[in-house]
Amino acid sequence: MSDTSSLPDAASDYGSLFDYSSSDDDNLSESEETPTPPESRAPSPTNDPTAYDPRPTQANSPTSALAALLLNPEYADFTIKVEDKVFPAHKNVVCSQSEFFKLALRGGFREAEEATVTITDESAKTIHRLLTYLYTGNYREYPTSAYTSGKAATYTPHHYTDVPSPHIHYATRVNLRLHLLADKYGIPALSTLGCEKQHTLMRAANLVLEDAWICRQVYSATTKRDDPMRVVCRDHLISLRGPLMDARWDVETVRVEGELRRLVREQGDFAWEWVLQLIRQVDGKEEEISKIWDEKREVLERERKLKERVDVLKKMVAARDREIKRLKRVRGDEGGST
Repeated sequence: MSDTSSLPDAASDYGSLFDYSSSDDDNLSESEETPTPPESRAPSPTNDPTAYDPRPTQANSPTSALAALLLNPEYADFTIKVEDKVFPAHKNVVCSQSEFFKLALRGGFREAEEATVTITDESAKTIHRLLTYLYTGNYREYPTSAYTSGKAATYTPHHYTDVPSPHIHYATRVNLRLHLLADKYGIPALSTLGCEKQHTLMRAANLVLEDAWICRQVYSATTKRDDPMRVVCRDHLISLRGPLMDARWDVETVRVEGELRRLVREQGDFAWEWVLQLIRQVDGKEEEISKIWDEKREVLERERKLKERVDVLKKMVAARDREIKRLKRVRGDEGGST
């Protein structure tokens, strides 16, 4: 799983985190003494010799430089309004990755003229995660408590640490929401990341009965049969076979488990696709068994032919022995007569 410990906290206090209403002018009181660098030219409206601009801190890498621009009004050339928040953003970063923003901010549209994109059908937290991805290549899918406690680092398929149900539900909703948003805003790589995170979650959760709940949420929110998130869920359930399925999904569990029953009843697409996958697996098993039997028949046939050859050789040896004995008797009779 990608490290998200350094990402901005999506569940923070938005009032303090995104308050950009203060004045950009940093007026100083008359009593404060401010050092001024040597004047290079005469004062002008854009060159105030009394102002002091501290030496900027440079980024150590292109990645950190891009991440430093997240929610940073410096160099920002448009804003995103959602709910009561105003997010500064940069066209070079956002439009180069999102088809929606690229089309919205090109010439001729009000958004381009006002340099503002207003979003009314998404939450501020969702857009914050979207921007976090565009600037850092990642986003946080678990609640803040999982990161502050350090538990999120243990949610990996290599350790198979049980993820609490509330965190499973929270992360599933986040991954699904970002996956749908990626399709809506034309960001294919975000969809891929969301599916990868969901696959990791389902492997790390180690709670098979949660998988039915996850699949029900995914199938309820998507419509395409080949939707990547559907494929992740379906293939994961299909993979739980053999000893793993025997240990967790026994007949009694399947009979009484409400989420699985609701999933099959409510989502006909899932039930049908699941049956098809199982049939394909059975067909595959039959082909494998047939191949094994064919190989066994070949071995048996080789053994039969080998046995026939051995029997022939035994008969030849026996015939040779009889001939030798006969010749000895003949020679003995001839010697006695002389």
